[in-house]
Amino acid sequence: PTPQPTVTPPTFDAAAVTCDNYDEVDTTNLKVISCIGEDACKDEDKSLDVSTGSSDIGVLVICDGKAACSGNVKHKMDSGKVVPIAVVCCGEDACKGNYKLEVKDWATGVAAYGYCKGKAACSGSSSKWKVWEDHTLHVHCDGSEDDTCKDTKLEVKGSGGTATCSGGGCSDVGSI
Repeated sequence: PTPQPTVTPPTFDAAAVTCDNYDEVDTTNLKVISCIGEDACKDEDKSLDVSTGSSDIGVLVICDGKAACSGNVKHKMDSGKVVPIAVVCCGEDACKGNYKLEVKDWATGVAAYGYCKGKAACSGSSSKWKVWEDHTLHVHCDGSEDDTCKDTKLEVKGSGGTATCSGGGCSDVGSI
């Protein structure tokens, strides 16, 4: 018999995505929201939902550039397939202001990861990264420039979920 080739299923390590490597991520099986350049998606809401019939295995949100995803922005997942989410906010004010990431309570087990790098990249007293119970949230605040995550709130609504922060910018986070 002829040996059959081994097919490796696609993988997505959302926790490993950073501002320095997002352009190297294999996006073949990902839902990608690309906001590259100054004000690219300012004041624009985006759905992160992946339909249950989709072959997508994760969501990659790229906010790269001055104020790329700033202003009144909500990135929300509240139906469909349970997949990991990576949000990268790269550059000055990239996700500043009223930026909101929200993973609602339609299912359990979504792992959401944020990566913030740049002056005030993820800052703002109205900025909130929130997951509902039984999901997890981890935000890396680089902190090599001023106010990377100043006053941002990381929140779990309900019980049974976790929110954590890593990096030098976590000391400025408003609340976890």
